[in-house]
Amino acid sequence: MDVLSDVLRVIRLSGGVRFRTEYFAPWSIETPPPDQLAVLLQAASRRIVSFHIVAEGTCWVEIDGCSESKQLSEVFQQLIKISLFLTKAYQSLLD
Repeated sequence: MDVLSDVLRVIRLSGGVRFRTEYFAPWSIETPPPDQLAVLLQAASRRIVSFHIVAEGTCWVEIDGCSESKQLSEVFQQLIKISLFLTKAYQSLLD
């Protein structure tokens, strides 16, 4: 099995809430923390995983606790590096 299959086998995912929205410049959106979002949506889960898809153009991301905005592409590159690191660490545990 691959790493993703192992992770998905171990964690429990359930439910789904979907919103489809379209925004045009200039726009912004703020998402509450996962635990607060669960309360707002009256979800059975304690936390909600929120994500957004940018289909065209570019966008900037501001994260609580960070002093500067980053382009989404920069954030994505960092997430890939972290993901690769965690994958290698997980694989070394299996060896």
